[in-house]
Amino acid sequence: MTQLKQILTAALSVAMLFTLSCSGGDDTPADNPGGGNVAGPIKKAKISGVFQKGPFIAGTAATLNELDNDLNPTGRPYQTLLTDDKGSFELRNVELVSPYAHLIATGFYRNEVTGRQSSAPITLQAIVDVTNKDNINVNILTHLEYYRVIDLVDGGMTVKAAKKQALKEIFAVFGIDSDAFNKDSEDMSVFGTSDADGALLAISILLLGSCFNEADFTQRLMNLSTAIRAGGGWNDEAAKKAMAEWAGGALLGKIRNNILSWGLSSTVPDFEKFVSNYWVRHYCSENNCFTDPRDGTTYRTVTVDGVTFMIDGLIYRGENGSLGKVYCGPATECDWEKSTCFGVPCVDVSYNQNEAQNICPVGWHLPKESDVPAYCYIVANNIVYPGDTWGDDDIWQYNFGYEGMDGCMFKWGSITRPSSSTELTSYVLCVKN
Repeated sequence: MTQLKQILTAALSVAMLFTLSCSGGDDTPADNPGGGNVAGPIKKAKISGVFQKGPFIAGTAATLNELDNDLNPTGRPYQTLLTDDKGSFELRNVELVSPYAHLIATGFYRNEVTGRQSSAPITLQAIVDVTNKDNINVNILTHLEYYRVIDLVDGGMTVKAAKKQALKEIFAVFGIDSDAFNKDSEDMSVFGTSDADGALLAISILLLGSCFNEADFTQRLMNLSTAIRAGGGWNDEAAKKAMAEWAGGALLGKIRNNILSWGLSSTVPDFEKFVSNYWVRHYCSENNCFTDPRDGTTYRTVTVDGVTFMIDGLIYRGENGSLGKVYCGPATECDWEKSTCFGVPCVDVSYNQNEAQNICPVGWHLPKESDVPAYCYIVANNIVYPGDTWGDDDIWQYNFGYEGMDGCMFKWGSITRPSSSTELTSYVLCVKN
């Protein structure tokens, strides 16, 4: 009997060891040595997150659909309602046959550009691997990558690899280098603090801002999603041009204030630089630009009668960042007349007389009266202020923007000459030697 008990005990120990080695915990599916999507069932005590374009409104119906290992729906949904104006949802006691799930909702949302609730609903969806995730954000990027991920997986990729490639392709459409982001699309938020979050918000704003209405935006979203699915790119040059032209005059400070005014978060990521860079990238592909080698800032330029002007005010702060004074930042609604808000970071940097003398990059100089094309005086009387000069007829600072009317520079705002070496003036526009 003792010998039989020993045999049974040993057999039971082996069976338990075999069971433990072949199964994971509730949140850990069995490994797949082949690298594919084969994985076991998974259980989650809670899955929560948000739906964001801007945030979907409370009361919107949302669904989590169970998927098998091939990303096919099993017909088993989990349904809920968004519980607040952040677009929050929560599902409890979720059991799935695989780690993969499809989340979807159709609803009204907060429009970042107008600051108001949208007049038409949109649908956003996502494919996610919930193995190591309890929180999921459904947003523009998860939506745009959705069909591309399915097709890449059908072609033999793992879900992880497919999502990584699709996301990189989407960022590339907008000229954004995403190599350093290190975030999945469903981990990004329009209220986040990272560059990845800023890029998400910028894309969301760019796609919406230049549309005639929200129905037009829905169509654009579908067209872009279809194009990305077809090959990861987007060849709609008319839409890209419309977005760039809108970005060139967008009041980004006002959009930031719109988002903050909702009272849903005290933080808004730095989206402005991605919107501005998109504009500059498009503009400089068709027009002349100059990149200051000292800090990498790109400025628009225009040539009139052989004289090349910067259109954007200089924002160089020196090697230690001490030159000039910044008057307008991303959190401020800039005056629409200030060209420095367009194409370069939305700032005005004013310099005193001593700072300004050598502020232009090598190969450029402070404007002189002789730099201004004579016929511009005929087209518009107040294009440039010609009388307030000092020393070698320097007008070293013009407060103007470029309207394109007969190639002239229109004066915007007032021109001031500093009365002392410490008095600050408006921004500087350099002229090429």
